Amino acid sequence: MNNSQVLELSNYTSKKRVRQIEDIANQLLAEVNQTKPPILVQEILNFKSIALHEIEFEDNDISGVFMTDGKSAAIGVNKLNTHTRKRFTIAHELGHFILGHRRDQVFVDTPYKYYTILYRDKNSSSGEFFQEREANAFAAALLMPREMLLSELREASINQQSLDENFDLIGTLCEKFDVSITAMTLRLTNLDLHW
Repeated sequence: MNNSQVLELSNYTSKKRVRQIEDIANQLLAEVNQTKPPILVQEILNFKSIALHEIEFEDNDISGVFMTDGKSAAIGVNKLNTHTRKRFTIAHELGHFILGHRRDQVFVDTPYKYYTILYRDKNSSSGEFFQEREANAFAAALLMPREMLLSELREASINQQSLDENFDLIGTLCEKFDVSITAMTLRLTNLDLHW
């Protein structure tokens, strides 16, 4: 197999995995009966018995943390982040849990002495690591489900205009889905929706 065939195969696998992640997010939304935006992440955490804590991290680069001891789980978000950043971080950390990601264990003394810690930091948002990319894809699919977005776009009767001409629409979608402009723009771009 030559290099271009390997690259094609890895791209195919990535696209296939993204579709799987979309399906997993949609199944979770169906389980918790969330059919319209904004997605209520706290209800999902309650459904999965995951505690949520706002934490002021000493390292400002840390947006969130996922903690589990194998029996119970908790998500911590940086309380200094914006509301929409916190929502994306919660969905991202939930993605690590739902997708069954595993990493080396790091233990802290208090308040979670025996918890495994998974941090969301600046590398997470850049998608530098494979699991981080998957967690980002899950968060986007959970907070901005494809079918809900398509429904909103159809309702707005937007067809072949550019993203620049639809900046007001993106702002409206951000409000409706309770996400940042960056998150919404990336989601629309990654879904390859033609404007």
